Amino acid sequence: MKKLFVLTLATIMMLSLALAAFADDPPVTTQSTEVSYEVSDNYYVVTIPSTLNLNTTSTLDVTVSELHYDGLLQVTISGSNPSSDAPFRMKGQSNANAFIRYYIKNGNDFYTAGSTLYMTKAGLSLTFMTESSDLNFALKDKYTDNLTFTIS
Repeated sequence: MKKLFVLTLATIMMLSLALAAFADDPPVTTQSTEVSYEVSDNYYVVTIPSTLNLNTTSTLDVTVSELHYDGLLQVTISGSNPSSDAPFRMKGQSNANAFIRYYIKNGNDFYTAGSTLYMTKAGLSLTFMTESSDLNFALKDKYTDNLTFTIS
C-alpha cells in the first residue's frame, strides 16, 4: 500500500507539471508619438537710440535685454537715401540735391546695406564715419537720413 501511495503521488506530481508550449513570435507593431515643447514667451527688447548727431566719427550702441537664450539675432540696416556710390547718405533739408555720404562699421568691417549683422546679448557697437571730402564741400544745411533696423 505504501508503494501504491508513493506511485500514485508521483504520478499526480508528474501530471501537474506544466508543459512548455512554443508559440509563433508575436506580431511586431510600431507606434510613434510626437514630443513637443512650446516656448510661448520668447521675447527680447532691443534699444536703439532715436537720434545720432554725426561728427566725423560717432558711435551708436544698440543694446539687447531680456534675451532668454544664447542665440544670435539677425540685424539688417537700410537708409532712406541710398545711391550707387554710397549705401548711406544724409540729404539736405533745404537742398534736395545736396548729400553727405556716411559709412557704418561693425568692428573692423564696413557694413554694406542689406547685409546681415549678428547680435548677441552683448549688443552692437556701430561706428558711423563721414567722408571728409563731403564735409569740405557741403552746403550750409541740416543733413538727415532715417535708418531702418530689421531684427529677427
